[in-house]
Amino acid sequence: MKKTLLVLGMLLTLLMPAAKAAFTANGWYWNPSESGTGFMFEAQGNAGFVAFFLYDDSGKPVWYVSSGQITDNGNNAYRFNGTLQYYRNGQPAGSTVYKTPTASTVGNVRIDFAASGLATLYLPSRTQQVTRFDFAGIGVAASRTQPETGWYWNPAEGGRGYAIEVQNNRVFLAMFHYNSDGSPTWNILQGPLSGSMLTNEFEAYIGGQTLSGAFKAATKRAGNDVFSMRFSEACAGTLQFNATVPVAVRRFSFGQLPGGQECRAGSVAISSKIPGTYRGNYSGNDTGNYSVYIDAGGRVFGTVQSTRYGLTFTASGQVAADGTVSVSTLGTAGGSVFSGTINTSKSCAISGNWQFLNTSQGGGTFSGNKDGGC
Repeated sequence: MKKTLLVLGMLLTLLMPAAKAAFTANGWYWNPSESGTGFMFEAQGNAGFVAFFLYDDSGKPVWYVSSGQITDNGNNAYRFNGTLQYYRNGQPAGSTVYKTPTASTVGNVRIDFAASGLATLYLPSRTQQVTRFDFAGIGVAASRTQPETGWYWNPAEGGRGYAIEVQNNRVFLAMFHYNSDGSPTWNILQGPLSGSMLTNEFEAYIGGQTLSGAFKAATKRAGNDVFSMRFSEACAGTLQFNATVPVAVRRFSFGQLPGGQECRAGSVAISSKIPGTYRGNYSGNDTGNYSVYIDAGGRVFGTVQSTRYGLTFTASGQVAADGTVSVSTLGTAGGSVFSGTINTSKSCAISGNWQFLNTSQGGGTFSGNKDGGC
C-alpha cells in the first residue's frame, strides 16, 4: 500500500487499512521528572501521528515526527510503531513564502500505551516512561468553540504544523517550523483563553535533553515574539505570528477516515452538492475577491483579497444544514463577517452580505459560484 509522508504542515497523506483502534488518549505526554521535552500523539482510525519536541547537541530546540500504525493489544492497551523522521529547509513561522522541506530517516520509534494512562516510549537510543501532561485538568475538555485536541495545519503550507490541547479553558500549543538557516525549531504558546482566543509570548527554550542523551534541564530563552490563536469552532481557526498575515488552520487528516471525521466534534450534514471550491467578488465599503473551499462536513477555509487596500485575509467558517453560510475573515488590519446562502438549484451560486467587525466601517454584498457547478 502506498504511503506518502508529507509532515503535517505538514507532510502527511497516510493511506492505511480501515480497521479502527478505539484509542482515545490523544494529547500531550511527558515525564514530570524530566521536564522541558515531550510529545503530542494522536490516533485517527488505526493510524498514529506523533511529534517529539527535544534539543540538538548544541542545545537548540529540534523536533522529530513519526507516522505509523496503532494496534489494540486488548484491555485498553495500545502499541504504536513508526519511522522517526527529521525535516529541514522548510517554511519559518514568520515567512509567507512556502518552502518544501527535505526529510531523512533517524530510526524506529515505539510507544506502548497502558490502560493506566502511563506509556513507555522507545526511541532509537533510549527508553522513557511518560504520562499524560495534566497542565490544567485533563478531565475538563475544550468547549465546542475551542480547538479539540490534536494536530492542525494549513494544507498550502506543508512542512510545519501545530499541536493543540485545551484543558479547563487553558491552551498548550506547540508549533514546529524552521529557522532562517533551514534547521528545524519549535515554540510554545500557552495561557488562559478568553473565549477561544489568546495572544501571548511565543516561548522558546534551549539546552534541554537530546534524542539520545541523558536528562538536562531546559532554560527559557528571552524573546519579544508573540503568537495569537482565534477559533470559533472545534476544528478550524486562525493563528498569527507577530503582525504577519494570519494563517487559517484546520484539523489534519491522516488516518484515511471518511471526509470530515478527523474532526471528533462532528460535522454538519450538508447537501452532497455543496462541497467544493467557490470563487467570487464582493463590493461596498471595500471591493475584492475570494476563494474558499467547503469540505464534506460544511467547514469553510480560504482567503479574501481586498483590491481597494491591497490586503489578504484568511477566511474560515461553517455551512449549516440548510445551506446558509457564515464566514469570518481576519487580517493585519482587522476582520469582517460574510453571511449568505448557497442555492443548490442554480449551479451552487453563493450570495449574501458582508460586514466589517467594526460596524462603523460598513459592509456590502458578495456573490460567486462553485467551480464546475453543482
